Amino acid sequence: MTDGHDHVDVVLTEVADLDPVLRTGDEKRFMLLFAAARNHTLVDGIRTFRHPGFGEIDMFVSPVGPRTASLRYQVIVNRLSLPLAP
Repeated sequence: MTDGHDHVDVVLTEVADLDPVLRTGDEKRFMLLFAAARNHTLVDGIRTFRHPGFGEIDMFVSPVGPRTASLRYQVIVNRLSLPLAP
């Protein structure tokens, strides 16, 4: 992931549903958890993720949990469509 200046290698370690689950099999709301080496400064905010399999995508990341052997970053994805106000 990068913000255009700093680059951090991350590994996707978990994909999980968000509670409460609205519908069985709902693919519009979920959490992504990434691991990174702990030898860099913690970052949060919008970062660009690049991967040969899906290209580029911008996501908001936040560090979560204690610093252990690695740092953990969380992304919340919520693609629910809400009606627009008139």
